[in-house]
Parts: sequence; structure tokens; C-alpha cells
Amino acid sequence: MGATSWRHYTAYDEDSAAALERLRADVFRRGEYVDLTGPTEDALRNTYRRFGRDPDDAESRRDIAQSLPLQRAVDSGKKEDLAGLSEEDRAFARRMRWVMRIARWFGAAPPAQ
Repeated sequence: MGATSWRHYTAYDEDSAAALERLRADVFRRGEYVDLTGPTEDALRNTYRRFGRDPDDAESRRDIAQSLPLQRAVDSGKKEDLAGLSEEDRAFARRMRWVMRIARWFGAAPPAQ
């Protein structure tokens, strides 16, 4: 929900800035990153690809479609977006909004709209 973790490795270089730049360029060249600036569905589809799943198969499409209303509720907090969710998902969306608010207090960027 707006955060990603990553683990990449590169050959040792005494010049850590050069090693980091080489790694960054390699990761971007291979497309092994999550772009959270676009539509949520695109980010989910790309994540499925990264983990070796076909985002266009029936199971993946169903999973993505089920994830979108919850993500929309987390992002917006609007009553109409929360209304169609189970009580458990509404509670999760509220907690995630608090986590996002706290993260912004510490300088995190707001989620892409």
C-alpha cells in the first residue's frame, strides 16, 4: 500500500557512489522497480509480472480487480469508497490511512493520485 522493499546486489567498488549509480542504472534498465506514480492497476500488473505471474490470466485479473476497491478506499478515505467493503477491509483502510498520515509527518510523500 504505497511502500516497496527491494534487495539488489552489485559488485564491490571502493567508490560506493559509483557502485550505487551502476546498480541504479542496471535496475532501471531491467525494469526491476515499481512505479507508483501511475494508475494503481498498472502498478499491480507490473508487480505480478515481476513475480512471474501473468497479469492477464483469469486468476490474476480477478485478484487485481478485488484489490482495487480496497486500495481506492485507502487512498481516498471517502465514505462512498469505504461503503462497499467488508467491516474488516474498512478497518484495514482506516488503519492504513493513519499509517500514511504518520509517515507524512516524518516526511514521506503522499500517494500518487
